[in-house]
Amino acid sequence: MLIKTKGSKERFTKTNDIRIDQEVQHTFKNFHKLRWINLKEDDFTNLPEFQRITRKFADYINHIDEWLKEE
Repeated sequence: MLIKTKGSKERFTKTNDIRIDQEVQHTFKNFHKLRWINLKEDDFTNLPEFQRITRKFADYINHIDEWLKEE
């Protein structure tokens, strides 16, 4: 998901897409190193450790917009 802020003069280009893909892939590799997910190329599955995190922080995840406004 790309979000363009109001007044931003940045143009989304193929280079931006490549950079975003690289960052997402890097993040998934780090999750794999932590044993939070199994990663095979573009496919991944959650492991129990990651599911514990999502259960613990589900309220924050589901209401992130409201939580950020409070900060």
